[in-house]
Amino acid sequence: MPKIVLTNHVKLRLLERNIDVHDIKMVVVNGKVTKTEPDGTLIKVGICDDKKTLAVVYMSIGSKFIIKTAYYES
Repeated sequence: MPKIVLTNHVKLRLLERNIDVHDIKMVVVNGKVTKTEPDGTLIKVGICDDKKTLAVVYMSIGSKFIIKTAYYES
């Protein structure tokens, strides 16, 4: 499993949006890249166990994945 680093911002958003860290890891490993920003930020989406589509915004630095935010797509 990748080394996931959660910023303070994303910790708050995960609580507010009822998103499980397990789902974040699943999307980072198995999700589909939908956007790549010039600074290296990626947006990946994947289907969670509850059948919702989760988008994860993150950067890869070395062997770490710095999660910026995550949200369910409507």
